Amino acid sequence: MKKYCLLFSLIAGVLVGCAGSLTRPSESFDSVSGGNADSLSLAISSVEVPSFDSSHLPEDQTFSIVASGGGSYEYIEEENTFVLTSAGEYDCYGDLSDGQIRVSAGDEDEVVLNLNGCSLSCSFDSPIYIESADQVDLSSKKDTENYIYDLRGADFDDDASGSGAIFADSDLKLKGNGSLEIQTAYNNGVHTKKDLEIKNVELSVKAYNNAIKGNDSVAIESGRIVAISTGGDAVKTTSTDFNKKNEQRGSVRISGGEVTLYAMCDGIDASSDVVISSEAVVRIFTDSYSEYSEEVKESSSSTMYLRLSSSVYRSSYAYCAYFYNTDGTYCWKEASYYGAYSAFEDNPGRPGFGFGGGNTTYYYYTLSRPSGYTNVRFYAYNASQTPGQSENYQAVSQSYSTLSSDKDTYIVSSVSNGTLVSSGWTSFHTSSGNSGVAYSCKGIKAGNEITVSGGDVAIYSGDDGMHANFDEVMESTGEKGKGNISLSGGTVKIASKDDGIHADQDLLISDGILEILTSYEGAEANRIYISGGTMDISATDDGLNANSKGNYAAYIEISGGRLEVGVPSGDTDTIDSNGTILISGGIVIAKNGQTSGTSMTGGTFDTENGLSVTGGTVIAVGCTQDTIRNAYTNTSANLSSGDYALTKDGETLVSFMLDSAYRGYMIYDASFGASSAYVLYRGTSSVVEFTR
Repeated sequence: MKKYCLLFSLIAGVLVGCAGSLTRPSESFDSVSGGNADSLSLAISSVEVPSFDSSHLPEDQTFSIVASGGGSYEYIEEENTFVLTSAGEYDCYGDLSDGQIRVSAGDEDEVVLNLNGCSLSCSFDSPIYIESADQVDLSSKKDTENYIYDLRGADFDDDASGSGAIFADSDLKLKGNGSLEIQTAYNNGVHTKKDLEIKNVELSVKAYNNAIKGNDSVAIESGRIVAISTGGDAVKTTSTDFNKKNEQRGSVRISGGEVTLYAMCDGIDASSDVVISSEAVVRIFTDSYSEYSEEVKESSSSTMYLRLSSSVYRSSYAYCAYFYNTDGTYCWKEASYYGAYSAFEDNPGRPGFGFGGGNTTYYYYTLSRPSGYTNVRFYAYNASQTPGQSENYQAVSQSYSTLSSDKDTYIVSSVSNGTLVSSGWTSFHTSSGNSGVAYSCKGIKAGNEITVSGGDVAIYSGDDGMHANFDEVMESTGEKGKGNISLSGGTVKIASKDDGIHADQDLLISDGILEILTSYEGAEANRIYISGGTMDISATDDGLNANSKGNYAAYIEISGGRLEVGVPSGDTDTIDSNGTILISGGIVIAKNGQTSGTSMTGGTFDTENGLSVTGGTVIAVGCTQDTIRNAYTNTSANLSSGDYALTKDGETLVSFMLDSAYRGYMIYDASFGASSAYVLYRGTSSVVEFTR
């Protein structure tokens, strides 16, 4: 197999204050100041990516199928198509030019296809089309190289053909100790409408739309996987109901192997859960960080927007879309507030920012557009009405609208007698934060929960690094997704042009290593619980932010672990809660670049309902809004850059580094009151001495 080696070190050589300035990875994580090179280094420092050329495109018709082990199974050969009609194990050999392997077995049948050095191409359909079976195993045999070329172009139009180079309407398992390379410029690389499992195989996929798609689930147990999407998602699921075993569908689970994902849009887009565990090594590059990105295949099919004029917008209203078909199928989707911007602004900023410069302000809501629907109607509900129903509402769009095939934004210009009056569809051309894109290009996105309990994860994302939603209704329960992110082990490193981590509901960190190298907001959720682990977060806005957009009062609780957060000067908060902050244990180092010791526009701690510190060790440098009771404080002292250590009675409590000068500090330790001697050192020189 022809390959070339691309070396990715997973951290840019220069990471400046603005996430928009992040360059493509060129050095190793070892270069990150303050990091532990041994513990933070990824298990693998290089990625082998196939050249994806046509050198193995089949020219001859040498293809043959025989029953494995000398058995006799039924298959039909006609017009270069091999149709397998019964269960069994089949050995495949040779080249098949512009032909197809089609499995049309019984619904209870299990079929195994052994690829022994095969090269397949097809211009009229999927090269491998699994029409019916219970499960099909596609095994690339040891020491063999196998190639699949889907020759249909992006403009190919035949709804009856398969939507992937390998397409299955059954459970599908890709396995073996050989290699399998898949290319398609038409749609998906591998697509099964049911469960997809990958084990052992060296799998390389390059697709125009989704590289790897399993509607019901994707599970990667082992192997070496490179998945490239030039215009869609690298790994995707879509189902949200229960399977026959009463298990939640729509999950992506990676428990082992080396998985490298390049995507124009999302690296992983799971309709329910994403679970990364054990020894998995996962590297994700999205949007401009993927050198393979071309154009979005279906931007309007995954995300759409509702644009409201200022006369229509009400902050207390909820908005829903009713998607339906003429056959009676339908679903409801609730929209989430996205932001507001002035009509003449190039960058909308974020909600709450000053926009200025334009004459008209528009308010945007965003929602996921489900696949398979042709019509939509929009509803508005006041605070006393239940969203997602058509019996009791405040206003509704004046007619059922056909979904636009090339526009993603529905315009509501006014309200008249309970009708949302629209002026049609348009294209959304701006984005939140610093990402500057109109489509979702997150590293990992989940409709329910994201859990990392082990492995090494590195993300370079043009959007949020990790994002868990709670606005999607799970068919399994009839309730919205949980919107939680849990980190309990492993190593996670993120460089993001928007939020590093965003949980619509709860963020829980109990163990592991988290390093957010660049971000707009470092970690954002409705509630944040930190009980363990090592965290180093850099952001250009708020470092840690508990917002009021979830189901509960905004809340941050830190009871253990080591947390270091730094933000620059400006309207920035190092640790910000729209509710309360409670620190009862652990080590917290909060750095804020404001030049004054106190500030009303930003600070190391900023709360709406109070800061309570009852335990742990806290060092805050830079300005502050909320102060720590009984802390040792000096708002005018200057701390220059360098290596620092705080000692108590001669024993080091915590060490940290300042990469620039800061003005003002607060120091707190749970042992205050015991008349202990504290010294803050810069290098070997004492800069602060006190007894508490």
